[in-house]
Amino acid sequence: MSGQFQVQVPEGLVPGQMFQVQVPPGTGSPMEGQMMTVQVPEGIVGGQMMIVNAGGAPPPPPQMNPMPPQMPPQMPPQMQMQAAPQAMQASAGTAPDLYTTFDPTGKYSVIEQGAFAAAQGLMVPGDGIKSEGGAMISMSPNVIIKTSMDGGCGQACCRCCCLGESFFLSTYDVDAGQGDVLLGPPIPGDVMVLHMDGQQSYKIQKGSFLACDKSIEIKYALQGCCQGLASGEGFIIQEAFGSGRLVLNSYGSIARYDLQPGEVRVVDNGALVAWSGFMQYNIGLASQEGGFMGRLFNSFATGEALVCRFTGPGTVYVQTRSLFATAHRLFPLLPEHKKPKPQSNN
Repeated sequence: MSGQFQVQVPEGLVPGQMFQVQVPPGTGSPMEGQMMTVQVPEGIVGGQMMIVNAGGAPPPPPQMNPMPPQMPPQMPPQMQMQAAPQAMQASAGTAPDLYTTFDPTGKYSVIEQGAFAAAQGLMVPGDGIKSEGGAMISMSPNVIIKTSMDGGCGQACCRCCCLGESFFLSTYDVDAGQGDVLLGPPIPGDVMVLHMDGQQSYKIQKGSFLACDKSIEIKYALQGCCQGLASGEGFIIQEAFGSGRLVLNSYGSIARYDLQPGEVRVVDNGALVAWSGFMQYNIGLASQEGGFMGRLFNSFATGEALVCRFTGPGTVYVQTRSLFATAHRLFPLLPEHKKPKPQSNN
């Protein structure tokens, strides 16, 4: 309908609370480009999508189809997980959404969501984009592309030598009008857009940073000895600070887990994409059954070995495939590289 658009409810908000949103272009509303205050409707929580009427109040949430009288109304899977017993949630965490592919400002959009996703960014003067080097697929002719060490020589050296990332980041700007750039990750997988409010940071696994607003600062943080050796991320990881949009990529699809205080989620050490910067996690054996030798045997016999245990509050994003596991499966299929036999002079 004319005058309606979708928006993501900010993290932490509950039904009845208010927040401000900018009416995007193309809605057919006279309020395009202006800020308006909306209220979170019943059945919607922070991180989920809602429909907003550009005239003011959002429409009521859609009603579920009634079930036969002899059966209780069937709840959507997301609500079923939220309604699970507290004792079950305490050790499992919840996954109310997958991840975010919608940017209410219209600056970023995910193209061909799925195994070969890409991110398209729109630019106007003064609102540029920076990305991992070599990520550009195509761009409009008025886009000005430059390189930047982003944080100085020390940060660039850490990015290149310790994380295997590009020494330089690419920056994209326009002097006049509107431009666009299409960015893609080097491996097949999904792309998501995180909205940062300047109050918290996100830690990012190496290889998952794709792009961000110029207002976002990408720094590098040291992990502890056990985390650096066993988490699969190394001693140095990326951490994003600031206010704006952060675009990340994965190998495979992305699942999101919102943990309440005290909730625990166990994650394979090759499946991390990003997590809230203030979250704590420990490294331990995958199996918790029996004595130490029993846990050790079960952990390595199942192929899981060491895992990361995240404790809430906070959000963890994981990928559904492991690049290391894929490489391990492909290695036996690679042809052997034999040295050429010396040729005889006769």
